[in-house]
Amino acid sequence: MKHLIELVIPGLIAIIGNIIFYVIVKNRIDKSIERHKISYAGIFKEKIEIHKELLGQLFQLKLKIQQYQYSGNKKISEELYLDINKFILYYTINQPFLRQEIFDCLKEIRKELQSCFLDFHKYYYLKAEGTDPQIRMETLKKFYESDGKLKKNEPFQRIEELIISEMKKDLRIEE
Repeated sequence: MKHLIELVIPGLIAIIGNIIFYVIVKNRIDKSIERHKISYAGIFKEKIEIHKELLGQLFQLKLKIQQYQYSGNKKISEELYLDINKFILYYTINQPFLRQEIFDCLKEIRKELQSCFLDFHKYYYLKAEGTDPQIRMETLKKFYESDGKLKKNEPFQRIEELIISEMKKDLRIEE
């Protein structure tokens, strides 16, 4: 019997030790997993919101540029200037949440937006000033080139598709 107790006690101690070790390690791992889930959920939500806001700002800017193109309204011109700067600030601040391809594309879009805006602005400004006909023709040509870009949605389609694709991937809509 004494021999049996000498064999059983170390086995029981080992089992109890393993159970205590398992409970401690499991609690630590569970807490770590929970922290990771909470952290990831917050980042995930923020990323989706940023993509959604970028799309909204992009659509708004295109719409305003088109309105400005047809009206030449000075108030819209001033609003566009501020909105483009707001757009630049927004995507620059949120760069850590964006894939590099999307960020690079946003920089290109910014150039296109500013280019279209500038072409329209020059057209209306030079029209009011009554400048050299040669310069006016060049300005009118650029005006129509920018008009064509906007109508075809040419420079904007890629970034819109990239952002939408990224959102669908994150939301696991297309698997």
